[in-house]
Amino acid sequence: MNNITCKDFNEVLAQAKSYIKNEKLLVQIEKAYQYAELKHQGQLRKNGDPYLYHVLSTAYTLTLWHLDPATIQAGLLHDILEDTPTSVDDLVTEFGQEVAALVSAVTKVSHFAKEKRAEIKSDYLRKLYLSLADDIRVIIIKMADRLHNIRTIEFLDLTKQKVVAKETLEVYASIAHRLGMRELQAELEDRSFAVLLPEEYQKISNLVKKDEENRKQLVDNTIKEIRKTLVKHEKLKFDIYGRSKNLFSIYRKMYYFAKDFNQIHDILAIRIISNSVDNCYAILGYLHQKFTPLPGKFKDYIATPKNNMYQSLHTSIVNKNEIYELQIRTEEMEYYAMVGAAAHWRYKDGEEISPKKKQAEIDEKLNIFQTILDLNTVKSEEANADLETEIKQDLFSELIYVLTPNGKVVTLPLGATILDFAYKIHTEIGETAMGARINGAYSALNTVLKTGDVVEIKTSKTVKPNYDWLTIAKTNFARHKIKKYLIQTTPLKPETKTKGVADNDKRIVNVKEQIDKYLQDHKLRWRIASSSVIYKRLKFLKYPTYDDFCLAIANGTYTIEDAVKEVLFKDSLKFKDFKTRKSVNLSKSNKINDVIVENAPTIKTQLARCCLPIPNEMIIGYISKGQGIKVHRPDCPNIINETKGDKKARTLPTVWNLPATIMRTYDAGIKIYYLDRPGLLADIINLLNLLKVSIQNVDANNQLINHKGVLKLTIKVPDIDRLQQITSSLKKVPDIIDITRIIL
Repeated sequence: MNNITCKDFNEVLAQAKSYIKNEKLLVQIEKAYQYAELKHQGQLRKNGDPYLYHVLSTAYTLTLWHLDPATIQAGLLHDILEDTPTSVDDLVTEFGQEVAALVSAVTKVSHFAKEKRAEIKSDYLRKLYLSLADDIRVIIIKMADRLHNIRTIEFLDLTKQKVVAKETLEVYASIAHRLGMRELQAELEDRSFAVLLPEEYQKISNLVKKDEENRKQLVDNTIKEIRKTLVKHEKLKFDIYGRSKNLFSIYRKMYYFAKDFNQIHDILAIRIISNSVDNCYAILGYLHQKFTPLPGKFKDYIATPKNNMYQSLHTSIVNKNEIYELQIRTEEMEYYAMVGAAAHWRYKDGEEISPKKKQAEIDEKLNIFQTILDLNTVKSEEANADLETEIKQDLFSELIYVLTPNGKVVTLPLGATILDFAYKIHTEIGETAMGARINGAYSALNTVLKTGDVVEIKTSKTVKPNYDWLTIAKTNFARHKIKKYLIQTTPLKPETKTKGVADNDKRIVNVKEQIDKYLQDHKLRWRIASSSVIYKRLKFLKYPTYDDFCLAIANGTYTIEDAVKEVLFKDSLKFKDFKTRKSVNLSKSNKINDVIVENAPTIKTQLARCCLPIPNEMIIGYISKGQGIKVHRPDCPNIINETKGDKKARTLPTVWNLPATIMRTYDAGIKIYYLDRPGLLADIINLLNLLKVSIQNVDANNQLINHKGVLKLTIKVPDIDRLQQITSSLKKVPDIIDITRIIL
């Protein structure tokens, strides 16, 4: 077979025979192939290949992961219920209950109309995530299925390619990461990256290839020195080789952390595989004696494994002015690092397999399935279908690892507080939590936890949940439990906070469904503007988010039809005069003006200091008495009344002079609303430094009200897109509530 498609069952069988010795089980696998061959006869894929090649490729991948015979059979049969006139009863008769159940579960996850992917995405993802909690083999089959689909994606039209690639990157690669399937994750990411951002993909690919020979030489030389150091110790058994970093992970570091290519040190990476845990630590010690280790870069994932079962020692060393990342682990750890949770279903000859027992063993290490079931339960109770977002936030976001006093590791999303930890241990502990000792020191409930903290919850029978806890809790599970308690114990009034929030959530979901139905019924999807254009329009209309806009529709500010035609259409008449990127032919004389007046490009203008407009956002010129033409944002309260009625004559249409602004930066004022905690200002400043943001002014002098405050910053940015990137990054800092622009 090539590395894309398997076309011969004998290759699947040969790989299966390498670890399955029971002839009866091999016969069952062959029977599944023959059944699939018969049922899929005459069916073709988009590229003209027999459809059978796809199921063979799926099954071949499963054999590479050493999956059990039932899973391989299900891989061969995974599309048979959806694409052929075969019933579940037929499969039970031919292959037994276990195989039939796996195929049925895969079909339930897969079965949704391709042309209506967006409309029923939420239900599809709900089934996908819940399949994880029921039998992990279902998602492993789906992973193998998706891997072959993304490998052959070029045969789809470009629009479908982008839909599939986006879903692969956002959903399947995230699940692969959470399940510890690193090799699969890397390939899904890189292939999706090539489709979604082809220019960036090619740019990074060229950067990697440009200096590839030199990097290889550096790594080879360092490997020789390491080998020379270790062979002196005869008892050490090891293998050593260089490893390459996948392109999307390089892009992610460059984009999200504002790093240059040559600042990413783990591009020079070496992996050392040994035969025992003791030898791993011995190798680490010898190498730290030989080379200079970088402070703060040592991580012991053997003693404290990651939540996806990953184990290894990580360190960074300096050799001849170059930094190298070292990974040291055993052969078993290397296998788990490659295939993750699938390793728990690795078939061993003669083993009696209990799916429930296997599932329990995996969850003991992954700590994922029960959380999904808990979230699904609370979401069902609230009749809210947004399980997808909540699972992503609580399970697939960046995680921290904290410990109970008896040494049990508890995983929580980044930014989680003591209160989240308490609810994770048990609901009753959460409801009576009054604080905790972190590493021996007493701390309040809103204290943000970090990896390595030892947390001992302090409870009191007199403590009960209150509305402030909804602000303190960061995990959706804890927030749901708090809301449920408040609803059950508080005599609610119409204006009650919790009821209002819950009602608003339902109304927003209802409006989104109505908009979706309107677009579908009238076949108008093609007329919808891009998300960035809609975002700018909503900002102009003073709606911070799309949800706020939907709530306004629910309150009667707009009808569904008006909302679609006036705000969402790309050719909206309401917004036809607001051009943010209009190209203008410029003479040398007007290249010094940041903004030019339409039809009068030589007139001088000034940016208003009250609202500090920045390039690429909507602007309007205003003739000020004695001060010339001042350029404001349209939502600036200082001119908003001047743009109505007779006074409108003093306004002028203006556009950004992009050739003049491209090499300049501009002041932008932002207000950061936050929940007070120690170290918050340092976190904000450190992030801005990481993003290479120039800070012009910091005003932290404000009165705290209910532990909440406002921080005012003035920063330098080149345009509105960069400001939005910065504010988006800042909003991920724990305890930041909201960020708005400053208007004086």
